Amino acid sequence: MTSSIALLNQIQDEVVRRLREDLSFEPLEDDPVRRIDPDNITVRKVADLEKPIDTPAIIVTGGRQVAVPPSGGTNERDDYPFSVVIQIIDNDSGDQYQNRATYQEWGEKIARAFNQQTLSGIPDVYIGLATQINYLDPKIMQRHRQFVGGVVGVFIARLTRGVT
Repeated sequence: MTSSIALLNQIQDEVVRRLREDLSFEPLEDDPVRRIDPDNITVRKVADLEKPIDTPAIIVTGGRQVAVPPSGGTNERDDYPFSVVIQIIDNDSGDQYQNRATYQEWGEKIARAFNQQTLSGIPDVYIGLATQINYLDPKIMQRHRQFVGGVVGVFIARLTRGVT
C-alpha cells in the first residue's frame, strides 16, 4: 500500500504535469498580464511560499483535510480524500480588478481540467473534484500576498481497509 504522503506527492506531481503539458495560460487580449511559462508551474510547501518566484505563476500546495461521506468505499476499501490548492500567483500591483478576466478564465480552465476527472498513472485515485476560489485562508495570504485566483482540488483514492 502506498503511504499517504507518497500518494499526495504523486497527485501533486500529476497536477503539475497536466497543467504544464495539457493546458496553456495565455492572457486575454485586453489584459496586460503575461502568459504563464510552464517552468513557473511548481509544487511548493506552504512554508516555502515566502521564497521569490517569477510571476505570473501557478503554485500547487497541499490543502486542508476534507471529509468523505461515510458511505464512500467498498467492503474491502475505503475512500480517502487528498486536497490540493492550485494558486494563480501574480504581482497585480494592488489593483484587484486588473487582469481579472484573464485570471477568471485561467481558474475556470484549471477547474475543468480536474473536475470529475481521473489522474493518469495513479490508479488508486478514481475521481477528482475541483472548484474555483477567489480568496485564500488569511493566514496564507499574510505570507504570500500575490494570490489572484485558483482552484481547490480534492482527489478521492480508494485504499485498502484496515491496518496493513
